[in-house]
Amino acid sequence: MAYTLTYTATKGYLITKKRRGSKMRKLTNFFLITLVIVGMFSSAALAGEKPIRLELKLGTPNLFGFSGEYLLPELGIPAIDKTLAPYFDFSKFTLGLDPTVDLGFTYFGFGAKYYLDQYIDLFELPDKMYGTYTGLGFGRLSITLTDEGWDDYYHGEGKSEGSVGLNMLQFKIGKRWIWGPITLCIESGYSLGKIDEKIEVEVEYEDGYKETETEDTSDIPIGGGIIGALSIGLAL
Repeated sequence: MAYTLTYTATKGYLITKKRRGSKMRKLTNFFLITLVIVGMFSSAALAGEKPIRLELKLGTPNLFGFSGEYLLPELGIPAIDKTLAPYFDFSKFTLGLDPTVDLGFTYFGFGAKYYLDQYIDLFELPDKMYGTYTGLGFGRLSITLTDEGWDDYYHGEGKSEGSVGLNMLQFKIGKRWIWGPITLCIESGYSLGKIDEKIEVEVEYEDGYKETETEDTSDIPIGGGIIGALSIGLAL
């Protein structure tokens, strides 16, 4: 308990108790609010409630790009409550093969992951690990070759551009870890792919003349191959 010494003209020196109630109430309220906020985030971490994952992804067929997923909340359907996560993958970049030739890659994929064993402790840490998941998705990889040094005897210099696309049906299996705000994901699987039925190459010359060549690829059968990726990013 704290005391103060005060002087008055009528009563002289008086020893009085120092009132600290208002400050103590402020400190108590601040402490309680802090506990509530920390408790909310702690309970969210303990329950695995970090449904948004934004990542950098390296692998095939996306090569290098961005990935994201969202774990759906409870919907009243036991089979999918907090186990189903829609996702997307996106990559877009260009490689310069020489001063006039560029090779462009664009990939977009989407689908859903189904978590089989969620909320598993990892080395008894307070945060959780999302275990194995299976996934089904669709993707499209587009490759474009651009040559700005195209030359023709009759029309002079020009620019050519040809592109081909590959549509894919993907089956995946993977595992995700979450440590606080950091998440790591490893996955592999198998993809069935079908190339576009035709490949077009367009050439535009400086004199305004244009021409298009088309290659029929409809007889190329459906193929398949192994896919895999490593992702690291944030869990929110």
